[in-house]
Amino acid sequence: MMKTRLLYRRFSKILTLFLLCLFFSASYSKKYDCEAKVKYDCDASRCDQATENFQHAERFYYDKEQNLITVGMWTYYYEGKATLVMDNKLIFTAIGEVLPVFSVGEPEVHSPTIVSITINESDRNFSALFAYNSQGATIYLGQCAIN
Repeated sequence: MMKTRLLYRRFSKILTLFLLCLFFSASYSKKYDCEAKVKYDCDASRCDQATENFQHAERFYYDKEQNLITVGMWTYYYEGKATLVMDNKLIFTAIGEVLPVFSVGEPEVHSPTIVSITINESDRNFSALFAYNSQGATIYLGQCAIN
């Protein structure tokens, strides 16, 4: 009888730990906070490189579980659902239309825009295309922190 109780206690503790691990792993969502080191403003004839005075104010965020892209551009914030178009376990690309959702200061209205982000999970490098259309695009290259 005593041996059965000990086995039951041990088993119930192991089962509880197992269920907790399942719960937390299922609720865990990878969130990426990406800071560009370099950006290129491109049009049909050329690309101009910028390497300073934008990193603190232009960021990309991606929540892989919710497929949500958030972009911070100085005092404007955009957000939208994304579609995962490529996922080979280490490198994935998400693309979507982001809408202006928040503005600090200026009441200027910004249009929705298309953004795509490609993240390499092994080295945490990323590239993003922002505001691209038939006239040009802005390309960002940098690193992501995974939260």
